[in-house]
This record gives sequence, structure tokens and C-alpha cells, in this order.
Amino acid sequence: MKKLLDQFHINLESLVGLHRKLLDLLRMEKEALIAAELKKVQEVTNAKEVLLNDIQASENDRQKLVSELSIVMKVPRKDLKLSRLIVEIQADFQKHATQFRSALNALSFLIQRITEQNKENASLVKESMRHIERMKQNVLSESKKSSEVYSKSGSRVNPARDSRLISKEI
Repeated sequence: MKKLLDQFHINLESLVGLHRKLLDLLRMEKEALIAAELKKVQEVTNAKEVLLNDIQASENDRQKLVSELSIVMKVPRKDLKLSRLIVEIQADFQKHATQFRSALNALSFLIQRITEQNKENASLVKESMRHIERMKQNVLSESKKSSEVYSKSGSRVNPARDSRLISKEI
């Protein structure tokens, strides 16, 4: 049992570390979004993908350890949450219970901060997209429509228009 608890503690500490890295990456992403540094945003996005894969692998390992613990403790797998594990081992494994409680608190805090930071970043991206869409409309649109005018030779002539950067005609 002690060996399983030690492995579980190592896994939880790994998850805490990975979530800290994810929060740091999200903060870097926010800075890159604000500075409109496309290359940096792309680098951070790639790093997040790799990190999320690492978190998933660590979570899979945690699930296996929980399954093993549930067998040893004779508790149904679906009922063995971290908070219950802490209560169950409190008497015999005080050190592990304290470590698990600390990891639970850290993970809860980190997940809350990650969620908030991710929402902020998504909001920045949405606002940027709205800004780009408005710029696109300003560049491609005309303030007033004009009728087509033809020259004596029969070719189409554009009457004076408001200034535009890009013509829609090709």
C-alpha cells in the first residue's frame, strides 16, 4: 500500500507541476496576444499542445493508480475520489494524507486560475477577430453605392467613389 501511495504522490506532484507550466503558458499567450506577436502565439500554442498531451498521459497514469488503490482498499473505483482517499488513509498514512491534501488544494487553485486565464485569452481572441472583421469591412466596402456609367466606346467607367484600398473588381 505504501508503495502505491508513494507512486500516487509522485503522480500528483507531476500533475501540479504540469498545471503550473500550463498556467505560465497561458500568461505568455495573453502577453503575445496583446502584443499581436503572431509567431509567439503560434509557439505558445504548440507548446500548449505538447503540455496538454503530457497532462493527459499523467492523468492516465493517475487513473491506473486509482484503480489499483481501489482494489487494495476494497472501495469501488467510481467512489474513490482524492478527498475520500485522504480520509481513508488519514489514520495509517498521515504523511501521505497531508501530501495529498496539499496537492488537491494546489490542483484546485491551479485549475481555477487556468480556467480564468483561458477565458481571458479567448475573450482577447474574439475581440481581435471582431476588430479584424471591422477592418475588412472598412477596406472592402463603399460608403455609398454608385450606378454604373459607360463611356462613348461602350466600356464601363467607374465614377468617383470614396477612397478604398482594395478594389473588389478583378
